[in-house]
Amino acid sequence: KIQCMLRQHWARQVRRQLEKDRHELFIKHTNAAIEIQRIARGRQGRNRVKAIKQAKIIEAEKKRLSAQRIQSRLRGNQSRAAIRAIQYAKSVIYRQHQRTLKQVKTQLENLVNSLPSQDLSITQTNELEMATKQAEKAMEYDDQEIIRIQCLWRGRKGRFTHHLLLKAKHEREALEYKCAVRIQSRVRGRQGRQVVEKIKQSQFFYETTLAYKRAIRAKEEKQKWVERLDMEKFKIQVEKEKALEHKLKITRKEDELLRLELNVAAQKKLIEEAHLEKEKATAQWKEATDNFGYVYYQNLQTGETSWSVPVDILRHRELLKSEKTSSTEEDISSEEDWEELYNPNNGQMYLHNRKTGETKWSSEPPVAAVDPPKEVKHKEKTETNSIPEPVKEVSVENLKCGLCQKQNAVKECLHCTTTKFYCTSCFNKEHKAVTHHEHDFKILNHDGSRECAMCQHCSEASVKATYYCENCNLSKRYMCQSCYTSSHSTAETIPHKFIHFSAGASLCSQCKGEKLVAQRICYDCSDKFCIDCFSTLHAKGKKKDHNVKDLNVLKVDLGENESYCIQCDVQAAVRVCNLCGDNFCIKCYDDVHSKGRKAEHTYILCKDAATAGDWIEIYDGNRKSNLYYNLATKETLSEKPSVLLLGLERHREMIADALREKKKREVERESEVVALREKVRALEEENELERRHREQQAILEDNPDVLETKPKKKWWKTKAQMEKEKKQREDKVVLSLMITKQRKEKLHQEAMQIGSAGYANTILNSVTPPKQDEQ
Repeated sequence: KIQCMLRQHWARQVRRQLEKDRHELFIKHTNAAIEIQRIARGRQGRNRVKAIKQAKIIEAEKKRLSAQRIQSRLRGNQSRAAIRAIQYAKSVIYRQHQRTLKQVKTQLENLVNSLPSQDLSITQTNELEMATKQAEKAMEYDDQEIIRIQCLWRGRKGRFTHHLLLKAKHEREALEYKCAVRIQSRVRGRQGRQVVEKIKQSQFFYETTLAYKRAIRAKEEKQKWVERLDMEKFKIQVEKEKALEHKLKITRKEDELLRLELNVAAQKKLIEEAHLEKEKATAQWKEATDNFGYVYYQNLQTGETSWSVPVDILRHRELLKSEKTSSTEEDISSEEDWEELYNPNNGQMYLHNRKTGETKWSSEPPVAAVDPPKEVKHKEKTETNSIPEPVKEVSVENLKCGLCQKQNAVKECLHCTTTKFYCTSCFNKEHKAVTHHEHDFKILNHDGSRECAMCQHCSEASVKATYYCENCNLSKRYMCQSCYTSSHSTAETIPHKFIHFSAGASLCSQCKGEKLVAQRICYDCSDKFCIDCFSTLHAKGKKKDHNVKDLNVLKVDLGENESYCIQCDVQAAVRVCNLCGDNFCIKCYDDVHSKGRKAEHTYILCKDAATAGDWIEIYDGNRKSNLYYNLATKETLSEKPSVLLLGLERHREMIADALREKKKREVERESEVVALREKVRALEEENELERRHREQQAILEDNPDVLETKPKKKWWKTKAQMEKEKKQREDKVVLSLMITKQRKEKLHQEAMQIGSAGYANTILNSVTPPKQDEQ
């Protein structure tokens, strides 16, 4: 038992020693393995770094060689693709032009013209291909739609025609006899009423126009007669005063011879009294102006009035001139003292003396025998409501040519001012110029009167015709307004075809038998023709190329509240001149008011002037003022409407409105210019900031190592302060690395050297579109 315990003790000691030795050996092996691994790993890392450096050098060389090859292939592919795209786009444009009648530039053509002829980018080529595909799709869509529309239209037209044929076939026989009489009666009645109403309206407007013309003519004749009568009275009065003055001078001379030696003092006293009487007579005359701006003289003692300067005032002025200076040069007023002024009330020019204050007309009318004004006789209205007889045109027997004074005049030019009457040869010579080709003329008879259509129904042969009925008897086709109204008021004559032309229109120079109204003028033939004769004579040969113009002689049909133009008497009046007071069509108004003072005239529309009768004036007792009420629109105004104003007042108001509108437009235009300038300035600032930002980003991209080292954050600084410092550091780096002009040239020279890295980067940048363009 003791041995067993001893052996166990020895065995435990041996086991502990063996475990201790084994543990020490394990620690040695572990330390040795760690040392071996460290040495092996260091060698492998150094070998791997060398291999990576060598691989990078090889890869950089491969990239450079590959870039050169890619550049050449890319340029070739891009050029060929661009040429193919342009050629195909031009073929599509050619097909588009063939499909249209008008050569209008399409969107694809505008794109092709906007692109450069060489060095197209990939984006531009893709855009051109997309536009070409869209154009082809549009043409295909148009073809499909055209075919579909034609198919639908033909089918609908065929079905509708078939339906109409069937319907007409079934209903014609059933309704023809039953409805024919009823339809005819209603249609004839309605047409008859419309024609009668139209004829009554045209007759009323024609009568009104003639009455207005007669009133204007009578007013002018009366005014001329009154002026001649006043001038004649003034002349007789002046002659009487001169005769009395002459007798008085003779008497005074005789008295002076008898009393000269007896009483010199009494003679001086008489002379002083005569001077006082002259001054008194001169003081009794007063200068004044009438409502139209004309200057006249009034005697405050006798109430006598005179248009010209009285004799007493003239003597007084001559006496003042003789007393002021004795030299003859100062007695006679020079032409420089007279100035020509304009009277805005009547539109006439008059002369004014700056020194004496004397006024006179620029051209004094000649004093002739005074004739009483002619009474305007109105034709009595009959049961057929005939219009007043038109004024006869004066005819001159054996009227000679104004140029040669040998041959009888056969043509009257309507545009020439110096000479109006010509024979055939003189007319052709005078109107060879291009400026005279547009002149119109009228044919004259052998006695000098105009060859125009006369009424064949009136008893008087001097009444001009305005209607030509094609269905009436051959010798009764030309009629005046009253004869046509009376003879075509029945249901049988209302459907007759007629031509309504202006009074005094020339007849055809080629018609045989009954002459028709001339509607065309040939400036090469110097004659007027109707439509049939012109077509016959100018159908072939050299006459086919003659200079021809249509004559404005056919009257238009008037509507409700319309009248003919006072100038041409053919077109419907559209404008009313505020100062002239007459109605004009647009063309005649522009011709009459094209130059001179009349170019400043204003106008209103005839349809606005026709509403003047709708306004009535009502006195308001509460406001103690007049109100204006419109019967048609139920509108009430406190101010007088413009249509009720006088022409001169309306003219001044429209001129003031035009000036206000002009100033308003100028102010708006100036404000728009200022706004555009501000926009341009803002855009320039944005472009400048963007340019600077791009330069900074380019500099930072070229030198990324500058910003890689981040500074250590200080614990006492906030994030905002760190961001601010970073921004300042970036700005300093950009300013330090700003490229100068010399450095740019140096970099450019390096980039142009073939085989260098800068050259490859430059070529790639030129081929590859920038990111901003792609966006």
